[in-house]
Amino acid sequence: MNITALVLTAGKSSRMGNDKLSRPLYSADSAPVSEPLPTIGGKVLSTVLTNPQIQHVVPVTAPYSSLEWQQEIQAWTDQYPSKMQPVVCEQAHLGMSYSIRCGMKQVRLSQADAVLILLGDQPLITSTMLTELITIYQYQPDVDYIASADHEGIKPPVIFPAHMWTYLEQLQGDQGARKVFMNPDFYSNIVKYPDHFFWDADTPEALAQIQHYIRSAT
Repeated sequence: MNITALVLTAGKSSRMGNDKLSRPLYSADSAPVSEPLPTIGGKVLSTVLTNPQIQHVVPVTAPYSSLEWQQEIQAWTDQYPSKMQPVVCEQAHLGMSYSIRCGMKQVRLSQADAVLILLGDQPLITSTMLTELITIYQYQPDVDYIASADHEGIKPPVIFPAHMWTYLEQLQGDQGARKVFMNPDFYSNIVKYPDHFFWDADTPEALAQIQHYIRSAT
């Protein structure tokens, strides 16, 4: 089964104040001694690139993405040339739906059976979590989508089989795939996870919360 991961990394980082994806996930004094310092976005890319059930990874960036993040995207592409397929979305500033539509053009070229959509600023997403969602999809290939969720409701990562891609390509605005999730006609499987999996590093306070969790978990 061919799975392509679509990683949305074209945000403006306006709430952080500057580029968040290329920020170190934690400081050197709190990092495990034997490990390098991953960035926020790099941790997400590493998770999908090293998952053997994901055949291709399509990170979507924007023309205004920082030089540091563009360089990291290139470094990952050099390391995984057959798996990384980066896309620059010229209209990313108009909303998340534009990034999704830009990425879906490349996803279609990958001849995938399903797309796994996730955000580039959720560094606590794990490979085990992604594998679980993919395994569920393998046993339910006719489902309209398989989504993760916390106590608030559905959150990325979400798997959409190929028969749902037309709906993704019709999305508008900055609501992502919320319109699909609100449609009662679609058959879904929702898998709940602890809230911390979905913490995003949108603000300095949010990043500090993530860093504190990493320190307490190691």
